[in-house]
Amino acid sequence: MHPDMDSNESQETSSRSNKRRHARQDVEIQGKLSSGDQEYPVDMLDLSKGGAKLMARNENATPATGQSVILTLSWPLETDRGDLCVDATVVRVEDNEISVKFSHIDQHSQ
Repeated sequence: MHPDMDSNESQETSSRSNKRRHARQDVEIQGKLSSGDQEYPVDMLDLSKGGAKLMARNENATPATGQSVILTLSWPLETDRGDLCVDATVVRVEDNEISVKFSHIDQHSQ
């Protein structure tokens, strides 16, 4: 392999990872998206400080891109915490995969 190929591949990978503002963490948390009287059951696939990737449990019912929603996460039964609710905006819907951006982020911790 040519030495420049390794360098180019490394730069391409670095360029893709730099497009994300916040690092993502793989998670498995059940929850729902709510908007008005509509509810969409979801499983969270990954989480960052700025948003999350979700999988709709009912692929025939997904919110629209641009829609304001409340993401409610339900913690496992072995925890003593109540549900966590976060305001978000749907930024992408593809098949049954939904990406959301959280509405309120502490500007000092970015």
